[in-house]
Amino acid sequence: MNRHHQAPDAPLIPPYWQWDPDDEAKPGSSPFLPGSISPSQPGAIKATSSSMTATSPGVKDWRADGRPHLPALRLVGVLVCLLLLAALGSLSGTVLGRLAPTRLQGTSTPSIGKHEASGPSPVPRAARARGQSRPQASPRESSRAASPPPPPAPSLILAQDTFARPDQRGWGVASGGEHWGGDANRSTVFAIHQQHGQIGGGAGFFTALLGPDETDIDVQVSGTVSRFAHQQVNLGVVVRYQNEANYDKVYLDGTALVLMQRVAGHLLVLDAMPFVARANVSYTLRLRTAGSLLLARAWPSAAAEPMQWQVLGQDEALIQGTSGIRVLLAKGVEITISAFVERRTQ
Repeated sequence: MNRHHQAPDAPLIPPYWQWDPDDEAKPGSSPFLPGSISPSQPGAIKATSSSMTATSPGVKDWRADGRPHLPALRLVGVLVCLLLLAALGSLSGTVLGRLAPTRLQGTSTPSIGKHEASGPSPVPRAARARGQSRPQASPRESSRAASPPPPPAPSLILAQDTFARPDQRGWGVASGGEHWGGDANRSTVFAIHQQHGQIGGGAGFFTALLGPDETDIDVQVSGTVSRFAHQQVNLGVVVRYQNEANYDKVYLDGTALVLMQRVAGHLLVLDAMPFVARANVSYTLRLRTAGSLLLARAWPSAAAEPMQWQVLGQDEALIQGTSGIRVLLAKGVEITISAFVERRTQ
């Protein structure tokens, strides 16, 4: 027979998990514990009941006098510690969140050289791998970035003359230090008068040359004509002048602006446009060469220079030559030159 079996008429003893462990401290209050532990071993009963109470569910957490039992105090302590840790974690997160921007703002970045500041900002390698583009600048930033390019460097002046020198026969030495060539110092129609270059007292074509032989050139001349006579008087600029049979020329004859070339003695009009020029009014002519291209324009010297070229053409026969002034005179006509400048085009 099982040694823990009790007779049916034996008094009912509450299960041990319902015992109050404190009852064993009261003499005669502990019920009989079946099994090998006898009632004469109160120490054993106390140890067993305490271990049962700590590990079994349903154990009373409060004493009979209303004071909490030790396991309940431990549970409360653990809960309080957890709440404190949670509060500290939240507080530390808030403090770190506030301090992080300050540290980022205070972090210094390496300086960028002038040669790097002008370039685009570097794109992260990961963004390039994903094909992501850089953020687009705002219209205002774009307008700042799209600053106008710097003006081109001024062309090199090869020869010039302001004619600011005493009256003399012939044109002599230009204000830039170069000697005038062609007819300027060997024909009696040329003179310096009242600080102007004067051409008069003859009839026919006369040429004054200045500067070296060049291919790409920009020549500008300002002067007046005392009287225009159709196809008998003109004021012109020549470039790539080699001799009387080979040169390029643009001129005003009172009714038109004409661009022409003479190659091997054959004259060819490349372009022309109506241009009414009045007597004793200063006009400026400008002729530029760029490879085989010829471009020219004219305007009253007191007005602003036009933005567009007015006549243009091509000359693939003449490569280089001297620049200067070439006029057609009629009897009683005087042409006065106030300025001459020759530049090498860039």
